[in-house]
Amino acid sequence: METPLLGALIADRYVPRSMLGSGGNAIVFLADDRRTGGAVALKVLHEAYRRDVEATMRLEREGRLAGSLNHPNICRVIDLGRLADQSPFIVMEPFVGESLLDRIARARQFAVDEAVDVIFQLLAGLSAAHHRRIVHRDIKPANVFLVPVGPRSTVVKLLDFGGAFALDASTPDGLPLTQAGLVVGTPMYMAPEQAQGLRDFDSRTDLYVCGVLLYQLVSGSLPFLESSVRDLLEAIAFRRPRPILSVRPDLSPELVAVIERAMARERAARFPTAEEFQRAMLQAASAPASAEAQAGAPAMETLPNPIAPPGSGLVDQHQDLTGSSTPDWDITTRKASPAR
Repeated sequence: METPLLGALIADRYVPRSMLGSGGNAIVFLADDRRTGGAVALKVLHEAYRRDVEATMRLEREGRLAGSLNHPNICRVIDLGRLADQSPFIVMEPFVGESLLDRIARARQFAVDEAVDVIFQLLAGLSAAHHRRIVHRDIKPANVFLVPVGPRSTVVKLLDFGGAFALDASTPDGLPLTQAGLVVGTPMYMAPEQAQGLRDFDSRTDLYVCGVLLYQLVSGSLPFLESSVRDLLEAIAFRRPRPILSVRPDLSPELVAVIERAMARERAARFPTAEEFQRAMLQAASAPASAEAQAGAPAMETLPNPIAPPGSGLVDQHQDLTGSSTPDWDITTRKASPAR
């Protein structure tokens, strides 16, 4: 695994000490910052992609878009630069924790209050991005990081803006949004407009996927279970998800309504903003439990307000922070294009 950078001095400032993770086209190192004396996460392209124009532009775009955002629920980009071969690198804050993907593998179904807390904080980060007219486009458990800040408190960090774009620019940084028939994202976490290969989506696309994640966290299951990519995309694009009460019957009607609205197939029927999604979710989380829950299932707890979480520390070296292994998907053939 590409070790030449280990111990090297980069940009007269950063010295990679160990590998944090490796994805489809990028690798992340834990590095010393000689200027501050602290630790940072340093993301570079794999050698095979350092002359790839599109991979280079995507990493640079990730740095610029994420670097323009300053929010406690978004992984902070500290610096941008170039290696000796002129390929780009980005420097990010490091933190200890685990991805939501790993957390789901450990605890398949979340308590309602914990699930709402995670999605509330994720929406807070997205709100900051959406107010800057930036759409993430690749919300998924692997791109959500959970940082413990105490025995009962977790800060959520949104990672990887490599597939993001600015709504005010049809070709951000000179890079087309997609080729004809291609979309960015992971099939099981796509909104209907992504699954259909449309190009005119907006911030409500991100909100739909937050609804998918809320469904998954409280039920322990995904809303669509088709086994092939083709069938999955067609189901997302044209069919309704499984009723969540069929897999989690003790949910309150209020929370069911929130999930159904977030996952409405028509964008006009979804929450218009992340803030409205948050408000509805908090109200639903404090509503009385359903009759099934009162009859014996555990009742929901009142959600503490997770606004303005504190900062974080060092990265867990076993986590994959590259967020770059997701291929684009060709809607016409239902096959993955080469990973970028």
